[in-house]
Amino acid sequence: MAKIAAISGLKSTIDWSNLVEKIVNAKKAYFLSPVSNEKTIYERKLSSWQQFIGRIKGVLDFIRESGLAEKNGYKSYTYKISSSDPTISPESALDIKMGSNPQKGTYDLQILSLAQKEKISSDQIYSKTEPLLLSGRISINGVEIQVQSDFTLTDLASAINSSDAKVEATILKIDSNHFRLLLESEKEGSSGISLSDPDNILKSLGILDEDGNKKNVIRDGQDASILFEGFEIVSSSNTFTDLIPGVTLNLKAKTTPYTLNLRIEEDTGELEKKIEELISRINSLLSFIQTQNTYSEGKNNPLIGDTNLSAVRNCIVKAVYAEESNNGTFKTLSSIGIVFQRDGLLKIDRTVFLESLSKGRDEVIRVLENFADTLLTRFNPLLDPYSGTYKKIENSIESQLRRIGRRMKEIEERFEKERELLEKRYTQLELLISQSSTISKWMENQIAAIYKRV
Repeated sequence: MAKIAAISGLKSTIDWSNLVEKIVNAKKAYFLSPVSNEKTIYERKLSSWQQFIGRIKGVLDFIRESGLAEKNGYKSYTYKISSSDPTISPESALDIKMGSNPQKGTYDLQILSLAQKEKISSDQIYSKTEPLLLSGRISINGVEIQVQSDFTLTDLASAINSSDAKVEATILKIDSNHFRLLLESEKEGSSGISLSDPDNILKSLGILDEDGNKKNVIRDGQDASILFEGFEIVSSSNTFTDLIPGVTLNLKAKTTPYTLNLRIEEDTGELEKKIEELISRINSLLSFIQTQNTYSEGKNNPLIGDTNLSAVRNCIVKAVYAEESNNGTFKTLSSIGIVFQRDGLLKIDRTVFLESLSKGRDEVIRVLENFADTLLTRFNPLLDPYSGTYKKIENSIESQLRRIGRRMKEIEERFEKERELLEKRYTQLELLISQSSTISKWMENQIAAIYKRV
């Protein structure tokens, strides 16, 4: 089919393309405008609903991540180390790692010695690439290693490292014809490296002397030793894991004759941070609900009047005012300093909260645990990705948007067909006008010719 743009105005001087465009756009806008407005409404509603769900999810995720709905979530501890010698930095001598439930208390200790790995050497060996011309068996830490006669020093070191002897073999180069084989235990402790030399290979290398004793000891293996609460305790490692339940001590430097004081206590500051974050997330949710339900002229909030928002707020309010019946002094959130303000948001009174913790920590924890558990219990089913009410509402809004999308596509397709029909009609009309003009001109010429002959 010929395009109007190719023939517009040839005879009629009418811009048919522009005319068709205006006709189609005007009629299409008439039908599309209300559908487009409906789409905007549902898009805003979906966005607001997803924000609403996101804020609820933010509260629940934090409760789960911080463990506030269970007792372990309130077991936050801290430690402090001090030294009887102010010139010694306690942290440079002792590293502390705490588990989830360390034993509280105050402990005195001195670090008498650090555990170290045994390290020994061979005598001078003139080449690391020439065969040692030694063969037989050696035993290191009870692991037998077969030595071949063509082994070089490098081969022997590799054979030792490939075994399960729990030592590291390295070659030290002193100069071009002076090499030594070094053996270092993988673990600290006085047990060091045990050697057996049935074929005198280690003696030939100068690792053992003629009496079978270690000949070149670079560093003796040594146990760690500390004075803990007046008792000397020895370990083959610099790590002590069972002195204080739930606490690991890593020794880094000797402190004797000076004493380190270690104090392990409950970390009130960490718990306070958790509760402040929880209140902040709840307030974000409450503020969103207030904004959506606030009417202002010229502004239409997508979820205004939605009963689901009111239901969530009412649930939070009930949880805030709920009483813990097993408590004697602190029964509600308000009794521990968490109250509603005049603006409808929650506030934590730090002074009251910390004072409540110091007077009745167990009761405070029960109140908080009950509050967090109530929110999880009430809101979790609503957010279930498969059967949750709120997920179904979100799916319903998305379904409406898909329906609107199909309707808009139908309108576009309908008027695209109308565009093609109008283009065809006006193309034909332009051709008729052109033909009419041609016939008129021919008749004028014929008449003129007749007049000339007359």
